[in-house]
Order: sequence, then C-alpha cells, then structure tokens
Amino acid sequence: MYYKRFLDFEEIMFTYNKKKLNEIKSSLPLYAFKCGNMRCLACNVTHSHNIHALYEHIRCERHIMQLTQLYESSEEQRLKLLKELINTEFTNLNCYACDEKWVHKSKIKEHMHHPVHKQNRRKVLKNAEYVLQEFNTLWYNIRYFACVECNARFKIKIEFMEHLDRRHNKLLSTKDNSRFDFCITCATLWYNNGDSIYKQHCRKETHRYLAESKDFAVTSLPQSLQKLLKDVNGTAVNLFKLSNEALNDSRTIQLVNALKHTFEAQQFHVELYMFGSRVTGLALPNSDIDIYLDFSEIECTLANCINIYCDKVATILQNRSKQIQKYLHTDGENWEIELTLDKSRTPIIKVKHRLTGLQCDISFTNGLSVENSKLIKSFNTAYPPCRKLILFLKKWILLGNLTGSDGITSYALTWLVIFYLQVKYKIPSVATLIKSHNYSKIICGWETGVGNNVPIDVPELSIHTLLLGFFEYYGDFDYMHDVICPLLGETCPKEFFTEVSSSLPNTMKLYIEQLQTAKPEYFRIDSSMCVQDPFDLSHNLTKAVPILTLNRFKQYCKESATMLHNVAQGD
Repeated sequence: MYYKRFLDFEEIMFTYNKKKLNEIKSSLPLYAFKCGNMRCLACNVTHSHNIHALYEHIRCERHIMQLTQLYESSEEQRLKLLKELINTEFTNLNCYACDEKWVHKSKIKEHMHHPVHKQNRRKVLKNAEYVLQEFNTLWYNIRYFACVECNARFKIKIEFMEHLDRRHNKLLSTKDNSRFDFCITCATLWYNNGDSIYKQHCRKETHRYLAESKDFAVTSLPQSLQKLLKDVNGTAVNLFKLSNEALNDSRTIQLVNALKHTFEAQQFHVELYMFGSRVTGLALPNSDIDIYLDFSEIECTLANCINIYCDKVATILQNRSKQIQKYLHTDGENWEIELTLDKSRTPIIKVKHRLTGLQCDISFTNGLSVENSKLIKSFNTAYPPCRKLILFLKKWILLGNLTGSDGITSYALTWLVIFYLQVKYKIPSVATLIKSHNYSKIICGWETGVGNNVPIDVPELSIHTLLLGFFEYYGDFDYMHDVICPLLGETCPKEFFTEVSSSLPNTMKLYIEQLQTAKPEYFRIDSSMCVQDPFDLSHNLTKAVPILTLNRFKQYCKESATMLHNVAQGD
C-alpha cells in the first residue's frame, strides 16, 4: 500500500528549494549552447549538454566563486556583456550567440543591437528555458536515498519514506525541504541535519568515478535512433511488410498443430489458444509464439482467488507445470525445453520447436492474455496506422536500449500507443467498449466483455504525424503524478490509488472489490512509470521500469520530436 502521505513526502523531497533553484537561474543566462555542448562563459568551461554535467559544474567551488565575483563586484559591464553571450576577456572578442569573432570593442554596441544577434540570443535563451524545465523536479534523476542524521542508506524509495514517516514525520507539517540535498551525478538524495555535505560528498571516490563514467547521465539521442528517424516512412513500410509475412507464416500453424498432437497422443485434454504478437499483427518473422493452455479447473480456482500466490493455487500450478513438462519430454523429438519460469507473475515454460526452429512460450494460468490480444488486434484492424506506429516504436525502443526485463515491454508499449490515440484522437476507451458491448465476460475475476469490433472514426494520418504526436505527448507527460489508464482513455491521478479511494470511478469497481479480499493486490504507484492493464486493473505494466530508464525514455521522446520537426523542415 502506497499511502497518501508518501506522495506528500515526494512533493517535499523532490522539489528544489529556492536557494538551489536560484543558483541555477543565475547561472543559465551565462551559458552558450552549441553542437551538443554547453559553455559556461563565467568560467570559460565547456561540458556536455545534460543536467548532470551542468549541475556538477554550477555547484563546483570555482564556478561559485566566479559567479559571486560577477554579481557582487564592480564588473557590471562585463556581466551585462556575458548575458549577451559576448566574452571580452581575450584578444578576439567572441559572440557565442552568433558564433562570430571581431577585434574592435567599438563594434560591440552595434552588434548587440543588430536584429540577427537579438534573434540568435533569443534562441539560446530558449535553450536555457528548456534546461530549467528539467530542474522542475528531482523525481526523474534520483535512484538512491540516505538519511545522514540516522546514518542509514536506502535503495528503495518507499523504505526511505517509511523511515522519514517514523523518524522525521514533522516534515509533513512544516513542508520544509531545506534539509534535503542531492547529487544528480550519483542519482542520490539525502536528508541531513541542515548542514550542507555536498562538498565532502564530491571528494568521495564513488562520486569522482561517476562524474567520469557518467553512468547515470542521459546521453544525447543515439546515432542508431537518429538514423532510424531520418527514414520514418521507409522503415514503417518495411516493418509492416515483415509483420504481414509473420501473420501468414505457415510455420506458426505447424507448431500449434504439433503441440496439439503431442498432448493428444498422451490423452491430455486441453484447449490451445495462441495470443501475443502473432495474433495482434505486431510480430516479425522470428518472433516467439505465445500459447495459452486452458484448464477449466485452474480458471475456476483463480476466479475464486484472484491472488495467484495463495497456497492452493500455487500447488495446482506447480503440479500442472510438471505435467506439461513431462509430456513435452516424452515427445523430445519435437520439443526442447529451454527454460521454466515458475515464480513469475505468469508462470511460463519456454520451448523450442525443433522442426520449425521457432521459440514458443507456454502459459497456463491467465486467460487474460488471450483476451488482451483479441482487443489489441481489434484496435489494429480498425485503425491500421495504430499497428504501423506500434511496429515502428518497437524498433525505436529496441535501438534506444529501453526494452528488456527491466525496461518497457512490447505489450506495455502497445498500450502506450493506444492510450495516446485515445487521448489525442478520441478512439474508444476500453470502458466505452465494455459498456457498448453490454455482455459480461469475466476472466480471472476481471471484466473482458469488449466484443470484437472497435468503432474508430479517425482519418488515416501519416506515420510521421502520429509519431511526432506520440513523442511530444510522452516527452511532456507528468509521470510523477499521473497513471496511464487505457480503461478510462484518460489519465488518473496516483492519489486515487492510495488507500481505498472513493475517487476511483465506478468502472473500476472490480478492482475496489478485490481490495476487500484477504490478500488484495494493490496497483503499484510506487513505480517510476504507471501504465494500468485495461483488464487486470491491479497490474502496473511498467512496474519494473527504473526511474533512470524512464528519464531516458522521456528525454529520447523530446529529442526525437525535435528531430522529426527538423526533418520535416528540411534541416
């Protein structure tokens, strides 16, 4: 349970206090931006264009001393010129806004009032504004926590806040964040007795190593993604062609028939259902095949016990997994068991079909996957650009190293796309589909009665237009406060999921009801990214995404949007 007071703690500890924010504001007007770098004109130092390098510099002793001299000494004229991005310290006078050099000081005034200089300076100031926006909250940059006063360290945010709640609960009443300090380079936030320890912290070996390695820094958009975005249409056409080949792949039928034959030969009566990307139209030729084995007694037990970790269900699942593996071993000429995941949220047996060479993931606990695949297929069929957009973005997150077991899964990405289309273009919410279908279908305790048709009355927009909108939407999304809810087709405040909130809409009544059971499963809002499954409302599809991966996703979205703008303008 993530209590409301934890959200209140977040608001206090992740907000920059005024003193530190003023330090940043007073430094940024003295910065020039060029070719992915930032140059501090006060110190004549160039560093990478990211907030890690920026914060490292503006809090160093040299910069603080230089800034103090400029603002408190009699160098008023030099300060004025530096704010115009003109440096007069060298033989050649430099205007960093216009990338121009000249010798005679008499030309400075004329240059400052020239329309081209004013325009160039406005562009630089705009860049500074964008950088300042990144300092609106520390939330996207902190991974570790410490209480200096109690000599305690924490890797998990909720444990840190539980500590604050027990030992320092006056924070909530005073809302004083002056006792929090942080290091963006080390992705660490600490609570202390009021004395700044930042200087001592910067002398530590770990800090010096991270300042060099930039392990927690968000690098600029990788070259692989830049190349991808230069040919959006060509890539989209190619991926769509490959996905159609996967849809019509005869090997898929071979594998499914072979699996049926294996079980029938052992007189093992079970229904097989294919789900996942091979059904939704989002597969590529070598994508895995997902198979769900329908055992009615398991479904019945799960319907009466939503929490699959209870002892009764665990025993049934363990025995069933052993039984399936036994039959696969018996038909060893056709199947090779590569891995079994018995303790995952959805237990899986990973096998390889020797004849076709295809990988197959067999699950047997959750029929929701089948219903989810049908729903996604309905969206993709009703609006083909949705399918094209998902296929392109699957490639994008792969090249951006944003996917994987602790990244954004293809399934989560699919619902990010559908949700974006719900918000931006008003395609139907899942709740609307349930209401219009008006025929209940409960699977594992959750409502899945949506029908097979999704009415969409949206023009078939270009992949470039949809992609740009996606990047802009998620580049500016408020992940700190909002939950992405495809069920509603709109965001839901995290606050609604604290305790058993009366603010949750009636469409989530099944979620509210399961919270009253002996072993409730709460929707995880302590995660960095919150995407609610449209059927299993207690499941956060992105609960494993680390905050630093989310930070990169957000930044890459922003940079990708900028690049698409530039490509459209021929830059």
